Amino acid sequence: MSLWQKMKKRRVNPQLAHDLIAKTNAEVDKINPLNIMVVGKTGSGKSTLINALFRDKVATTGVGMPITQTVEKLTKEGVPLTIFDTKGLELNIDAQHEVLSELSDLIKTETAKGAQHALHLVYYCLNANMSRIESYELELIEALAQQLPVIIVLTQTIGEETGNFEHYLNSMKLPVEAIIPVLAKDYRITKQNMIPAFGLQELIDATLEVIPSEVHKAFINAQQIDIKLKEEKAKSWAKTYITSAFGVGFTPIPIADATLLVPMQITMLGHITAIFGLSLDKSQVISMIAGVGGTSGTTLLGKFLVSSVFKVIPGIGTITGGVISGATASVLTVALAYSYIEVLKRIAVAESQGEDLKLVEIQKLMNQSFTEQLSMVSNILPNTVQNKFVPEWLEHFMK
Repeated sequence: MSLWQKMKKRRVNPQLAHDLIAKTNAEVDKINPLNIMVVGKTGSGKSTLINALFRDKVATTGVGMPITQTVEKLTKEGVPLTIFDTKGLELNIDAQHEVLSELSDLIKTETAKGAQHALHLVYYCLNANMSRIESYELELIEALAQQLPVIIVLTQTIGEETGNFEHYLNSMKLPVEAIIPVLAKDYRITKQNMIPAFGLQELIDATLEVIPSEVHKAFINAQQIDIKLKEEKAKSWAKTYITSAFGVGFTPIPIADATLLVPMQITMLGHITAIFGLSLDKSQVISMIAGVGGTSGTTLLGKFLVSSVFKVIPGIGTITGGVISGATASVLTVALAYSYIEVLKRIAVAESQGEDLKLVEIQKLMNQSFTEQLSMVSNILPNTVQNKFVPEWLEHFMK
């Protein structure tokens, strides 16, 4: 019997998975897209950089559409990112000036279309091993820097000469935001010796410093290097749902809590998934729902979650009135959000290493993480919770 059949036998409701995927897609659609121009000569490592930095190998699997003689527009469904990739710049003097004018006009044209289309940044790629920069490239960098922030990316940075080249460029005081040496993927010297990739984290940090705050979420979604950053932003968003859950749960009718909480929590999970930038399929989502005891319907799932809290934190069942439900709702939301984030971290790390977690492993991880989160909460929330303590407990998770 397949895992899918076993889950159906356990009456895991596929509609919950449909709802979560729909909420995720809706959240991704709301994200203001990030638009980056990547400039460099043939052999400067543009495609390698793009594929290493961004998820889903945009440079390889994205849809390319020529928009000028020099520029191709790359997009990927579900990724809030557009790459404007320039073709090789080995040109004669006349053509070089045409390209400079063309790129300048492109920036103005895209900006005129509105905020969704405006370019935010230029990555100018130079092959560090070549250890040279042409005069027309300097002219192009200076012209681009008058319209957009420019980061010079020194690709294929291996050896002492590349360090000298970086020092030389820095001494020129170019009008750029940063010069970042990068080795986008591991470089094997011999079977036993390898230079590990480096510089991508520094590029992420520099990028976040110069792009507008309104497209930070798009960059965090699209980049695949800094998983910790995704986790931090996801937990930050989850905190807003924790306080909302307390408000929703502030009623003495537990069954009503269940029906109200689960849709809100599905929305929360969709928001978290959108931040992580993972294209989860239905089977993966159902595995996670099964991992927290998902059953045939929203109300029954809510009942299961509430009963889980009563088992781990027995004293919570003795609190009167709305505080019982409010505290219980917040406990559930904390445990669900943080355990879900932990599993998404594991999936993201596996994907970045070219691996896939098995469905049964995803379910096991979710179950284990959810149990651990409930246990952690039980150490923070005393068995005899008083009304005055609940806001302090919530404040612990708002830090």
